[in-house]
Amino acid sequence: MENDSYKTNAYKLLAGIADRDLLKKENFTKIKAMIEARELFLWEINDDILKLKLFHPELLVEGEKYTDSGWVQQKWFKEGEYHWMYQLRPVPQRAEDYNEYFARAIRERNNVYIAHFLHHYEGILNSRAERFIETYAISSSYFADLKLTFVSILWEEFLVYDPTNPIPLLQIIKPKVNHAWHRMVAKQIGALTVNEKVYANWRKISAIAKKYREEDLTLEQLEEKISSELPKLTKRDIRYALRMLSGWRDALPISYKPSPEHNYGYEPRCAYADTLPDTGAEPIDAPLMREEMRNAFTSAFVPLTEAERELFRDANGVDTRTFEILPQMSKGELSIKYGYADESGVNKAEGVLHYKIVAELSAIRYTDSVGVVRTSPPEGCEKKKNIFYYKYFPRCEADGGVIAVDASKKDTIDYEVIEVADGDTTLSHRYAKLAAGLLNRRRLVDEKRKLPWRTITAWFKTGDI
Repeated sequence: MENDSYKTNAYKLLAGIADRDLLKKENFTKIKAMIEARELFLWEINDDILKLKLFHPELLVEGEKYTDSGWVQQKWFKEGEYHWMYQLRPVPQRAEDYNEYFARAIRERNNVYIAHFLHHYEGILNSRAERFIETYAISSSYFADLKLTFVSILWEEFLVYDPTNPIPLLQIIKPKVNHAWHRMVAKQIGALTVNEKVYANWRKISAIAKKYREEDLTLEQLEEKISSELPKLTKRDIRYALRMLSGWRDALPISYKPSPEHNYGYEPRCAYADTLPDTGAEPIDAPLMREEMRNAFTSAFVPLTEAERELFRDANGVDTRTFEILPQMSKGELSIKYGYADESGVNKAEGVLHYKIVAELSAIRYTDSVGVVRTSPPEGCEKKKNIFYYKYFPRCEADGGVIAVDASKKDTIDYEVIEVADGDTTLSHRYAKLAAGLLNRRRLVDEKRKLPWRTITAWFKTGDI
């Protein structure tokens, strides 16, 4: 990432720091100096990691030893493996009490007991993560991140745990795990740097809105109900919170209409009007959702040239300034009007246009997206049959990572992260997983089961234009 771009994004993330200790002048100055010296990755600029770096560097050293130890190994991941990440063969002996695993690990100075604990506890952890996802309606793709966050906190607290403590380790880490998991929910609802107090208010408002959802209230009536139950909040705060409620549901991918083959690897064009199924009654926050979507796309259309706006209008039947629904032109008509030799030229131009729009939507954090493009084997990687290398770009960032994809199987692909992209999650490599899943879906719909050269997918908040 270019230096200016790095600093711009770094200081945006720094503005979201809420921990009181980190905000103290001497600590905040240290963090800014680290940014100026480019000593921090962007994903490290958050409360939890900065507190470790500044106040507990010894835990990071221990964590590196843990990562490099013999019982933590890199491997190819498959879809669904995240449910049973910690299973061991042969099955370890089960302890009578979960805390016994930690006590034995400390007494015998053998961390293998942590692995034994995870083997027997994983079923319970799966249930907790699934229930949390269902309760707060975040994307199921966060499942692995929830589990890995639990393990990360468990390990940090285990390193300083006193086995004579009458309070079990699992009880000690419970509030810390809940806090970390809720930070994921806060990010999912579109607030990358949400204040914890604001987020707590949003949770309360969400619960109240859910209670009254079946009463078919108008937006004004719902605001009055919430105001009566939360009198300390202003109507402006309540209205803004209702506007954010759409992000508490699973994000829907932009839907695509069919297009001819040979589209240069780009996705078929977007069908924005088809993004919501017909569920009957309109949600009470639908007007706000539509307003938010309209504002987001207005911002995303700003960098487009007049020629690009015209192409988008003719291809999708939507005026980029007024959002008026207009007749769509066929691919043949578009190729004639814009001077392309055939429909493949139109497909390529639309692909470039859609990537540009998604990049803008990602920049304002309205979408979550990942794009992939075929690349040559990186230095040190062999060229093998059925092994393909792709660069992947979380949220259309300029600096991507690299994954190796094994396409030797018919119905699924395995993948390995060769280089982690800037902006990907630290532990589970969420965007690498999404990129591999996207490639596999595109391959399954191809008649010849070929992997695409280039593709992109984006999720955005529910609503229509």
